[in-house]
Amino acid sequence: MRYGVRSSQDVLDEFFSDPRLKATLGAYWPYLGLPLDELPFVELGPMFFLYAHYKPYHIRGGSQAMSNALLQSFLEAGGEVQFNTAAAKIHTDQGRVTGVTTEHGTRFNAASVVSNASSIHTFNELLDVETLEPQVRETFQHSRVGVSGFIVYLGLDVSPEELGITAASNFICSDLDDRAVFDTANNLDDPAGCLLTCYNYDDPTFAPEGKSVIGLMCAQYGKVWEDIPQEAYFDTKYEFAQRLIRLAERVYPGIQAHIEEVEVATPLTVMRYLNTPGGAIYGFDQNALETPVFRQRLKGPEGLYLAGAWTGPGGFQPTYMSGHAAANTVVRHHRTNLAAE
Repeated sequence: MRYGVRSSQDVLDEFFSDPRLKATLGAYWPYLGLPLDELPFVELGPMFFLYAHYKPYHIRGGSQAMSNALLQSFLEAGGEVQFNTAAAKIHTDQGRVTGVTTEHGTRFNAASVVSNASSIHTFNELLDVETLEPQVRETFQHSRVGVSGFIVYLGLDVSPEELGITAASNFICSDLDDRAVFDTANNLDDPAGCLLTCYNYDDPTFAPEGKSVIGLMCAQYGKVWEDIPQEAYFDTKYEFAQRLIRLAERVYPGIQAHIEEVEVATPLTVMRYLNTPGGAIYGFDQNALETPVFRQRLKGPEGLYLAGAWTGPGGFQPTYMSGHAAANTVVRHHRTNLAAE
């Protein structure tokens, strides 16, 4: 209760004075999408504890390996999966979910539906109700669509050791002021910070021997890229990628000279793959109003359950945890209904 609504910056200032130490302790803020003066400590604190106590891990085979394992488990349990099939409408009747129709016109009747689309899309586009609950409208009015990312994927002809890389995840910044770093997410100025991930540092099978696969990522809001004229998009994308590479080279010189393959993704790319507003990767901006102190479960029709980054804290592990929680709730309600019958 003492720290529930205080900012991460405020709490760090209470205990520490050295700006370099505070910058180091607060370095994980990009994983939550807001600078320390906006980020509630109730979001940063648990992450810092988990990483310090349990240690961070990378999945051998990449995050796709986790998706494959979940898919296999679902199929073995009798589930049916349809790829390249978007949900077009969630049907309701007298305040209860009754099923889903796909973009191909196939209808599936169901008493329970789990949506991991953004809550904005779920309530405004998918649900067949014409009027939103007042609580849902109020939530959308005070919530801000969160940050997306600009990502450069690199295939290099040198090993991590030859580049001087000594950890899989590396936070790089040209300014200890995280607010100054974050502000570049709202424009196309030179990026002031990025995350460099070397995928084959922990998992050597991720790249051929003597080579490296690296991802460079910095925060960018989708609006910045939505405003770029179509004819200038390609040149702008690769010019910005060059600047991000130059930032990384301040710590690991020589990256540019060893590039064999390069792929670049902007927030518009993320938007196309995730179909989220603004290409947001963490859902809504996780400011004080999105903390458990104020956050309320969105009230939809009975039988509708939400999962994913838009239900609470975004990021890799919290998203899986929200799916786990949604599944448990569906099973519990199903058992309760069976007992009542």
